[in-house]
Amino acid sequence: MNAPQDPNTPEVRPQVDERRRRFTQGGLAAPIVMGTLLSRPVLGAAPHNCTISGQLSGNVSTHVQGICSSLGKSPEYWRDLTNWPGTVTSLVQKNTLFTAKGFTDTYWKRNNNQRLVAPNTSNSTVATFQEVLANTVANNNPPTNIDLGRAAIASYLNAIQFAPNFPLSTAQVVAMFNATINGGTYPINPSTSWTAAQVLAYFRSLYQ
Repeated sequence: MNAPQDPNTPEVRPQVDERRRRFTQGGLAAPIVMGTLLSRPVLGAAPHNCTISGQLSGNVSTHVQGICSSLGKSPEYWRDLTNWPGTVTSLVQKNTLFTAKGFTDTYWKRNNNQRLVAPNTSNSTVATFQEVLANTVANNNPPTNIDLGRAAIASYLNAIQFAPNFPLSTAQVVAMFNATINGGTYPINPSTSWTAAQVLAYFRSLYQ
């Protein structure tokens, strides 16, 4: 019969210590890995400073570095494309009426010269996305704030094409335009609201 060995003898201790070491390493590794993963920014998310909440923080470092302005494309870019990408045209086309996607009725075009006018102007019809981007306004009875309309369309298209890297959804773009185009404000939080000028500046910061 073999005599039982003393657990403190060299033949036994290395096995116990080795198992303990492996167990300890395994137990520490999981929290470290999880902590590293959780600390990383979400892949595909826009930089925080480019979001609405980030704007309120007052940190403009991303603007200085050109990060926010690289997230989207300008109204001129979308206007000059012969064909919009399939990602966009699966949801909206150049000939989609401006009002068809929820934007408040703001831009019409004269049937004789295609210049943009205010809604319900005689001899005119609702303008399309492309016509708001491209056409000049009429001298008589011009529409309200064409710059905001063009920026809103560009932001709407950017929200489709560059999601999830673009910090706005199409619904947010429409809501911001509708809230401010006629002189109202867009509520950011219970104590802060943006005017049309501020909404326009924010739209432009995401592509200029």
